[in-house]
Amino acid sequence: MTDQPRPTTDPAPGLTRRRVLQGSLSAGGLILLPGVLAACGGGGGAVKSGATGSPASTATPSRGGRLRVGHVGGGTAETLDPNSGIVGIDVARARQLYELLFDFDAKGVPQPRLAVSLEPGARPDRWTLTLRDAAFHGGEPLTADDVLYTWRRIRGKALQSANAIAAIDLKRTRKASATQIDVVLSRPIGDLASLLAHRASFIIPADFDDFAKPNGTGPFTLVSFKSGERSLMRRNADYWGEAPYVDELEQISIPDTTARYNALQGGQVDAIEAIEFAQARQIGDAGNGPVKLVRTPNASALPTYMRLDDDVFADQRVRTAMRLAVDREQSVQAALLGYGSIGNDLFGKGYPSYADELPQRAYDPEQARSLLKAAGQEGLTVKLYTSRAVPGMQEAATAYKQQAQAAGITIDLQSVPAADYYSERYYLKVAFGQDQWSGSFESTTLDGLLPDSGFNITAWDDGVWQRRFVEAQSIVDADERNTVYQELQQPLYDDGGLIVWGYVDFLDAASSKVGGIVPSPLFNLGYYEFRSWWLG
Repeated sequence: MTDQPRPTTDPAPGLTRRRVLQGSLSAGGLILLPGVLAACGGGGGAVKSGATGSPASTATPSRGGRLRVGHVGGGTAETLDPNSGIVGIDVARARQLYELLFDFDAKGVPQPRLAVSLEPGARPDRWTLTLRDAAFHGGEPLTADDVLYTWRRIRGKALQSANAIAAIDLKRTRKASATQIDVVLSRPIGDLASLLAHRASFIIPADFDDFAKPNGTGPFTLVSFKSGERSLMRRNADYWGEAPYVDELEQISIPDTTARYNALQGGQVDAIEAIEFAQARQIGDAGNGPVKLVRTPNASALPTYMRLDDDVFADQRVRTAMRLAVDREQSVQAALLGYGSIGNDLFGKGYPSYADELPQRAYDPEQARSLLKAAGQEGLTVKLYTSRAVPGMQEAATAYKQQAQAAGITIDLQSVPAADYYSERYYLKVAFGQDQWSGSFESTTLDGLLPDSGFNITAWDDGVWQRRFVEAQSIVDADERNTVYQELQQPLYDDGGLIVWGYVDFLDAASSKVGGIVPSPLFNLGYYEFRSWWLG
């Protein structure tokens, strides 16, 4: 295996991991993940208008007050352009000012937001999209022209959601009426709603480009904004849906994890995202004090990955041995302090498309040693690149190093500064490294297992498998589509390059006076659905 990072092509413009993480690494928390492209695809066929989320609390909601939220922050890289946000606080801000056609609920199922319905034609390469009666902050009604303009802008500038809407044939897609669009796809997609729910597919007015003065349909309007510091918003009195409970929303950039935690404890903010495991343990799950833990189980995976184009990891026996050499239960306790669960070398745990029938892979150093001997790699020494870029990452690497010794494997840890780990020098170039991913099997495949995927960390390249995935995407019936997805996970389980040893919980915290928080598997703080929050 090569000791130095290998050259590779960069991801698509606007999608580099360095841009995604710029400004957030120092906080020790990864907020915007490549796998969060589309959720489980729990829908299928016609998608009808319905509830898009409601407060979940035994307390009686109350109106008024200013909600103050402490975010990881992105420094000067923060933007008000809702289609090109690169850090979590950008997504959080955009979700208040603008809206998506479809939005994921707390179970990861797409629900109509600015859309009323999405009906397939005789084949799922043609759909009819109908819009709801809504208005932008400036008073202009939402129309088909706004949606078409947004899609063309996203594709033309290769913005964050360009891959999600890549299948839309914009030359043949037409406005049928002021509120209806005949959508034509370049290939059949059975769950188009999930793709339209991409986190950066927010609808903007036609010909709009003055993002310093946001003009969305969202539940809040902007009062002020200073990049890297804070933004202040006011309840949208003319919002089409249920208005937010709070009068004002203040979103504050606090890059340092300890500073965010102290701000919550001191009453300077009402909620914070991405707390450390030790901080979560200090608060406790009981939540009887002035601060409560907001915990979302199994939110994201912390994989160790092996590149299949590496001389050593090209041998499937070696890859299997490396998976057998990790003690998953011990790693969850040592690296995550128990705030997580064991993994089975696949992404998408908890989603309907997940292949949970596959046998749980266990710690078996003796079998690992035997496989390595058969592969001519007995006494293998490998370099594992690690970092504190993501909470639990370096602790997991240290535990793995110790566990693998029983299989005769020597893991040489190469610690990389957090600010450099996802740079062009290391990410997508080292043969043995770590990462953090979230999302369903479909979403993580789109981002990491196809020829044009921007983040193919394992260098997976199986033409037959990829064609089967594209065919599966065209299936409208969700159960049938998920059955094929589950079948496609067997080759990844047997031959892939992922060691998904565990899943880490999203850990946030809030004042006990805050109600209406509904945890989401997509993002921290209930996917920033602040319109349902209230102050008691």
